[in-house]
Amino acid sequence: MNRGEISQDSAEREALEIIAAFETSGDLVGLGRGWMLYSTLLSSRGRESAAASAAERAIAYSEQAGLGREQRRARGSVAWTAPHGATPVSEAMAVLEPMLASTRGRGYERSQILQGLALVTAMGGDVTGGRMMATENLAIREELGAAVRIPVARFICSEVERLAGDLDAAAEHLRAAVDVARAIDETAVLCSLAAGWPTSKPRWGTSRALSR
Repeated sequence: MNRGEISQDSAEREALEIIAAFETSGDLVGLGRGWMLYSTLLSSRGRESAAASAAERAIAYSEQAGLGREQRRARGSVAWTAPHGATPVSEAMAVLEPMLASTRGRGYERSQILQGLALVTAMGGDVTGGRMMATENLAIREELGAAVRIPVARFICSEVERLAGDLDAAAEHLRAAVDVARAIDETAVLCSLAAGWPTSKPRWGTSRALSR
């Protein structure tokens, strides 16, 4: 076990200790934030199913505490982890579709739900629906001027096309993601694209896009 793993283990233990203290005191605000922190730690280690469960608890406590921002963030986490964990497609859609219906307007919250639901929908065989959601997600990101988020939206489009079997279209979206990341000097995103994200297997598109 390396130092990073030890640090991660320690962070998770401390997060659970903090959550336990908030449970004892009945601090709903602390519980909402504590479970969101724990979800983030789990997701950083690829434990997506556990991260989604923790985020769902964060949603519940945040709703009780009236923490709108934390609730939206936790919903986004559930949406992002849904395609990457072990949750069956039907169950994931049953969770995400009501979330999407509850969003108002074309804001960032809707975009967060769309990026997960687009993949889950395509995984369930509705490629047309997945494409529509991925395209709407990209349009929202571009409309908001969130340049750092556009490569992520392009990646979602790429994955939907890969699931549809259109590898050329998928590669084009991945190239566009790389171009935007390079333009804004977003090194972290470039590294993620180069390494291959959790759903980007096989890595047919990454090497082509980065070698342009």
